[in-house]
Amino acid sequence: MAQQGRLTTTEVARVFDEGRALNHRWFTLRILSAPGSGEATRWGIAVGKRMAGNSVERNRLRRRVAAATGFVDAPSGLLIVVQLRRVGSGIAPVPLGAAISDRLKRELARPCTGG
Repeated sequence: MAQQGRLTTTEVARVFDEGRALNHRWFTLRILSAPGSGEATRWGIAVGKRMAGNSVERNRLRRRVAAATGFVDAPSGLLIVVQLRRVGSGIAPVPLGAAISDRLKRELARPCTGG
């Protein structure tokens, strides 16, 4: 994942605070609309210490998720954080990217229920 496509630490915290969570069996997506709607979708990856005990394994999982984001057809103007679950730790990048893309499409296709 290129540097310009990544979220900063403060942006990740903002997405966790203000964004909405989309749950899947393998991961949780947290999404937030970016301030400038014309900019490209930017990604953050969260892999906790409980997920993998040592840094080598956590970084391996981060690289797998980063590779999966390359297969995602996401609309522009979003800030997205992928939080991998233990069940999804063994999934290859292509099916993981397809599942992320499918979950995003289903959520963004839903009609808005403002209130």
